[in-house]
Amino acid sequence: MPNRLREETSPYLLQHKDNPVEWYPWCDEALERATQENKPIFLSIGYSACHWCHVMEHESFEDPQIASFLNENFVSIKVDREERPDLDQVYMQAVMGLIGQGGWPLSVFLTPELHVFYGGTYWPPRPNANMPGFIDVLRRIQEAFHNKRTEIEQQAQQITDWLNERNQSTIGILTKEDLVDAKQGMQREFDFGHGGFGTAPKFPHSSSLRFLLRFQSPVTNQTDEMARRMVVQNLDAMRAGGIYDQIGGGFARYSVDREWLVPHFEKMLYDNAQLASFYLESHVALEKHDYATIARETLDFMLNELLDPLGGLHSSLDADSEGVEGKFYVWSREQILGCLGSDLGNAICNYFGATEHGNFEGENILFLPRQTAEFLSDTKTNPDNWSVNLQVARQKMYAARSERIPPHKDDKVICSWNALGISALADGARILNSKRYLEAAERGMAFTFKQLLNREGRLLRSYRKGIAKPEAFLDDYSYTLVALLDLYRATFNEEYIDKAVDLANDMLLLFNDPESPTLYFVGVDQPPLISRMKDVQDASIPSGNAMAAEGLLRLGRLTENKTFITRAEGICAAMSATMKRSPLSMGQAWVVAQQMLVLSEEWVFVVESNDQRDELQVLLNKLWLRQINVLIRVRGETKKPLSEHLEPLFKGRFDPSGSTLNAPAQWFVCQGNHCQAPIAGWESIVHRLTALKNSNAV
Repeated sequence: MPNRLREETSPYLLQHKDNPVEWYPWCDEALERATQENKPIFLSIGYSACHWCHVMEHESFEDPQIASFLNENFVSIKVDREERPDLDQVYMQAVMGLIGQGGWPLSVFLTPELHVFYGGTYWPPRPNANMPGFIDVLRRIQEAFHNKRTEIEQQAQQITDWLNERNQSTIGILTKEDLVDAKQGMQREFDFGHGGFGTAPKFPHSSSLRFLLRFQSPVTNQTDEMARRMVVQNLDAMRAGGIYDQIGGGFARYSVDREWLVPHFEKMLYDNAQLASFYLESHVALEKHDYATIARETLDFMLNELLDPLGGLHSSLDADSEGVEGKFYVWSREQILGCLGSDLGNAICNYFGATEHGNFEGENILFLPRQTAEFLSDTKTNPDNWSVNLQVARQKMYAARSERIPPHKDDKVICSWNALGISALADGARILNSKRYLEAAERGMAFTFKQLLNREGRLLRSYRKGIAKPEAFLDDYSYTLVALLDLYRATFNEEYIDKAVDLANDMLLLFNDPESPTLYFVGVDQPPLISRMKDVQDASIPSGNAMAAEGLLRLGRLTENKTFITRAEGICAAMSATMKRSPLSMGQAWVVAQQMLVLSEEWVFVVESNDQRDELQVLLNKLWLRQINVLIRVRGETKKPLSEHLEPLFKGRFDPSGSTLNAPAQWFVCQGNHCQAPIAGWESIVHRLTALKNSNAV
């Protein structure tokens, strides 16, 4: 008989609706029952694509003995961490404070007052050589709760006090020298043997790579070869590894080994969005055209496999299919030969490292054991012929793979993740000159303001099948703010600036801490938890505070809004101690610090026609505009409303009445508190931008 999860919309919660455990969602009914019956709460937090969450469900939550014990002695609550990151944040931090590590499934034991007194992650149902059995853990917890209640409550209060202390910060100062120190800190953790940070498991660390890429000439006025080497080695290793889907495009969550070969096969929207954007930026900055190919394939994966019919982007694809991790993605040599025939099949096996014995449980994870140029040289293969054959082979293998039973898809749309996807698509539209990506980015933003906005104008967190809930969190607001700015940069539609200003003001009101520049993760209008946390360090996604700082800084410079700029600077100053102590976990904050510490420029263009605007956009997209804010208007353009928020930078340069319609195109360059003499005339502008591209001087 289904439990109380049957009425939920989260795919993860619905996966547990038929468990014999009497699950509740997080709700007043469950919390009141714990108080009335004086029972501890067992809180289980996970997500749909989590492999070990599925394992624990099958082993323990479907076990009649374990379910019976839970039902008799606990109030059991199941939470989707993607839908309720506020709960996950608080209780993950508590467990990490208790046992020194965390992860999912997150298994937490709470007093009826919601304070943590014990926790862990995965436990097997019965003891094995290394771990206690879950049933034994439950028995010990139940006994301690009733026989050692005073000690439990004291420990629980200590943990809560520790959580609250973590929110305190000291305002510091950041300098250009600190940027260099942060780079060196990341360098110490870099694996120069295989690329990436640390040993295993290995995660992409997109924000830290973005910091290293942008550490080039704006910081030192010269190319930083070490930073460049780390970026290139990391991107090349991921692109060649099994973490990249060599047939369907897109990246898996992380690599379980040091060499990037064996992925944890789940595919998350947030990873692919961040990596697509970064490969695009690296393509422009480093002039590596194969990075544009990887970005395009990743964006196509997002649109082909994660696109909601209404325009949003779904959350993730599971690691498992048919109950086996990675089964959908791996190949035997015989399967490849059967799909492609002997000649092409053998060549593809050689190219992707597929052997008779395999490299993963008897099957093959496809990867690139050598660079394409080396493969072509070794096999004496014509490059043009190989390019065609490889494309044909991938298409055939993709079609054959599509006939397999696919991994489960979590088809809810998360506001912040959707915003990351919009930013990536906007970048793709701009850099790859793609109308498809632009249309998808604009549809995604329209989805946000139609499906994820309530009647009071409050953003909501998650949407699925016509239902959106709960109230959005800081990351939802800050990521959407940045996405609006990225869409403006791709379209120069000033309506996005107006929306960005409104959203930024709402964000500062909802998440404000009157005692610190940093913002709370949970809004003032949301039910309080045992601790009101702050999202400061990057995890699998960038810090909400650091993204807020980026959005406020960029928007403030475009609109000359000093309140936004000052708040962005204050957020970084309040995070500075953590930034210096742990640079790798603060990559997004360091990106913002770079933007603050290096003098930026504003490029304001007033052109004569829409055709000139479109041509100008193409020219600008060939430049790596690291510290430059760009604004464009067309003389006499009246189709779209002009934002009053941009008037400070257009003042005296643009006549909305069209009376200066016959004036030449002009380019105004401003830096700090002064402007250069404008460059007048369309041919002069084109000549200057072309020269900048050829000199790579921007």
